[in-house]
Amino acid sequence: MIITICSDVLGKENNGTTIATMNLIRYLASKGHEVRVVAPSMEKVKNVKLYRLDVRHLGKILDNMLKNNQVVLAKYDEELFKKAIDGADIVDIPFSIGVSEKVIDMCKEKGIPVVASMHLQAENVSSHFGLIDSKFVNKLIYNSYYKRIYSKVDSVHFPTQFLKNIFESSIQKTIKYPYVISNGVSDRFERINTVKPKELEDKFIILSTGRICTEKNQKTLVDAISKSKYKDMIKVIFAGDGPDKESLLKKINKKKIDANIEFFSRDEIVNVINYSDLYVHTAIIDLESIACLEALKCGLTPIFMDSKRSAPHLFAIDDRSLSKYKDSSDLAKKIDYFVEHKEERLELSRLYENKMKNMSQKECMEKMEEMFMETIDRYGKESNLL
Repeated sequence: MIITICSDVLGKENNGTTIATMNLIRYLASKGHEVRVVAPSMEKVKNVKLYRLDVRHLGKILDNMLKNNQVVLAKYDEELFKKAIDGADIVDIPFSIGVSEKVIDMCKEKGIPVVASMHLQAENVSSHFGLIDSKFVNKLIYNSYYKRIYSKVDSVHFPTQFLKNIFESSIQKTIKYPYVISNGVSDRFERINTVKPKELEDKFIILSTGRICTEKNQKTLVDAISKSKYKDMIKVIFAGDGPDKESLLKKINKKKIDANIEFFSRDEIVNVINYSDLYVHTAIIDLESIACLEALKCGLTPIFMDSKRSAPHLFAIDDRSLSKYKDSSDLAKKIDYFVEHKEERLELSRLYENKMKNMSQKECMEKMEEMFMETIDRYGKESNLL
């Protein structure tokens, strides 16, 4: 197949969408497909042809907002897109926020089928305007997504059934050709023998991974540690980066807890996960959270916040791994329980590791490849009927 991937946002692998997209790009290239990528920023990948778009500027205020979120938007370039999709068997749109609508229209004119993935919840947009809890605004955003993008494409990819249900409920329509396929977890994430760094030998290490932002709600974990009976023996590692980094650091210092924020490479984080004692996921908005699944695959016992708008809590084996929504006191009790009950924590560790065995990235990428082939075949048959 000749597959063109058009992404409004790509670049550094510091978020789930970029990681998932880059994993797909590398997999398809390794299978011998001709892969073309149109994006504003991306490192070179072996056997992948890159069409680099210029950066789109929206004015000083919005540009600063995007910069704080480490986002680079693409500027539409009709001639470049024409070259990139010329002769393509299918076009994939993994991140639908800017130029995607024009690309879809271009593909329709040329008779090229299009797949669009949903990697954004409405709250990922509304949170930047202080409207994260506005049901009205979030429904408007989902309906805009549908009207501009997902009603026009030939297949829609959802990383989770959870997100598909939210989207269809919000737009009050059923997607005609949906595919629910996890982004999967790399085989590099596995249980390994490792030891804590010498300076952390006497610490109970709590790991929290993911972007430092409003939706991930890391501040609740800071508040919980400040209320823990074991505050002085706990070390929190926030593995990630994001727009709320400075405000989170201020809160850490104010509450006087032992914590640091650090961005780790993909290889480094495997080691960190394996020497940690507990994983805490406080996100109030999360459609899948590959970072969370990576920790579970290594067998790190979790505590999830039971937000109805966050998918990872559905992985909880029992109530020991669930804390009440935005309730730092309840989270502190859950953390203290695992500090005091090591054997239960280790038993759950094995159960979570076993639960993740069906989340192989390779199998998920194979399903994505099948989705492309099925979409091409169906599009051809439907076109012949016209």
